Amino acid sequence: MSLQISSSRCFRRLFLSSFPPELLNEIVHYSSTPDLLTFCQISKQFYIITVRLLYRVVVLAWPVQAVKFCRTILTLRVAAFAVRRFTIAFPVKHLSRNFFGLIAKALARTVYLEALDISNALPLLVQLGPTSFRCLTQCSLPYSTKLVQFLKTHQRIQNLAVQPPTRHHVSHLVTDEFPYILLPRLETYVGPSKVAQFVTPRSNVCLLTIFWDSAPPDLVVHSLALSKKDVHTLDNVVVRWDPALFTAIATCLPGVVMLRIRNANLSNANIEPFFENVLSLLPKFRSLINFSISHIYNMPVEVADLEKEYKTVVRWGQVVPTLQICTLRSMLCWRLVVLHLTSFL
Repeated sequence: MSLQISSSRCFRRLFLSSFPPELLNEIVHYSSTPDLLTFCQISKQFYIITVRLLYRVVVLAWPVQAVKFCRTILTLRVAAFAVRRFTIAFPVKHLSRNFFGLIAKALARTVYLEALDISNALPLLVQLGPTSFRCLTQCSLPYSTKLVQFLKTHQRIQNLAVQPPTRHHVSHLVTDEFPYILLPRLETYVGPSKVAQFVTPRSNVCLLTIFWDSAPPDLVVHSLALSKKDVHTLDNVVVRWDPALFTAIATCLPGVVMLRIRNANLSNANIEPFFENVLSLLPKFRSLINFSISHIYNMPVEVADLEKEYKTVVRWGQVVPTLQICTLRSMLCWRLVVLHLTSFL
């Protein structure tokens, strides 16, 4: 009986080993996790393909998963070489430094890592230190002075997201002495304005989402204009309606195509002077197609508000011929169609 089972297994291995790698990849790709674990026992070729698929994208939802991941990466070279994207998705509060040291040691073996998301794991950024990921092009990091060393080591980054600061990490906040860092391949940036002004000059950045802090708007926007490419999309998250910000954008970035300003504060203080400033400066924009001024949170809307928005958008369309789409505080999308304004929910 055991001889028959052994012969059957040998036959399956020989049969499957005759498949071309492309077909094996397809079989593995469309199989469930339990089936993949079974495939690992069939043949070495199946094992390698399966491990590469299982560890290509790693999202750790629990600390226990992190420990298991580290054990695997530190013992299986094929798993370490398979990792392309790594994310920590669990709260890191109260976890020990040794825990993050173990993760950093495992990550150091993932030489082909392309995307790293540790935006909620400042202790891990500290532990990574001088670790270099030669293939890293996309990362999401916490707001800290430790950014400096990490970014200087990874100048191939194309997409950078920096988590805005929280009260829990005051001692790690970026200071006014944050140095300029050359990221020549950077194309997309999401993060605080204080960091943006030091990483965007001489880069290829053209898509930005800026969380405005205490940094002067004129200095930051001027640094954005030093990108080697024209800024196409600029999304601004603010806490107050600041005419100086719009003045800086109109002066330094008149070629922007999509411009959005979102207020995280429910207050409408100083909004009328802000809109007056917008109207006076809109003619400076030569390519503006999509323009939005709104709150992050939905506000109560009345019919009178919509009538006022309609008149506002009509005036904007008259001074900016390229303008096609507008979104204001009602969150209605006003679209210019053959010189007639209509609204779409």
